[in-house]
Amino acid sequence: MVIVKELQPRTSIIITTYNGEKFVARAIESALSQTDKDREIIVVDDASTDGTREILDKYKKEVKLIFHKKNKKVSAALNSAIKIAKGRYIVRLDDDDYFAPELVEKEANFLDKNPNIDFLYCDYYLVNETEEIIGEIELPEYSPNVIHHKYLVAVGTMVRRKVFDEIGLFDEKIYHQEMYDFYLRMVKKFKGFHFKEKLFFYTRRPGQVTQNLQKLRYFTELIRIKHGLSKNEVVVKW
Repeated sequence: MVIVKELQPRTSIIITTYNGEKFVARAIESALSQTDKDREIIVVDDASTDGTREILDKYKKEVKLIFHKKNKKVSAALNSAIKIAKGRYIVRLDDDDYFAPELVEKEANFLDKNPNIDFLYCDYYLVNETEEIIGEIELPEYSPNVIHHKYLVAVGTMVRRKVFDEIGLFDEKIYHQEMYDFYLRMVKKFKGFHFKEKLFFYTRRPGQVTQNLQKLRYFTELIRIKHGLSKNEVVVKW
């Protein structure tokens, strides 16, 4: 009998989606188009009610698919993927955003060469729904306080798997600003780095901030209380 051992990919790309039929194919295609092929792609559908599942089924030979039977929110969806992820590094991609083709290769190469760095974040472009660039975000150098920067978002941050193993997964009670909560736990023990290249595209949709502002404020306050921070230490990230 021949036993085939599954090789460990260097990087796991995690995409979560809920009713993402408009953009999710673009996100997946940007993951598939990465110059570094030593990666796996895991997509979690958090019980979509639109045509998302039909779109995902077209990629079942190229990506790992997880379908939630009921909507559990984004933190639970991320956790479902992380639990099965095999990569040494993990990077998240939201369903309406997309990567530059070289993001995974450049970030993973950097972590390979710098074992003292546990996670890194990069700069990015703001785009509208038609992929027109409407802004450029250049983030500051790393210090633990950079996690409070308004424009530091989840997408494009590559994290060593050992970080999740040591501090745990996402808090499923926090499903807005969830990466903010995770950053707060991560920087207490692990070292970050600012990778000075614009390597992903963050989609800004009309009304997006206004529609989410109340929820963002609520979860920011929840995070502030959880971590014992003062009101001037936290920001509402959009």
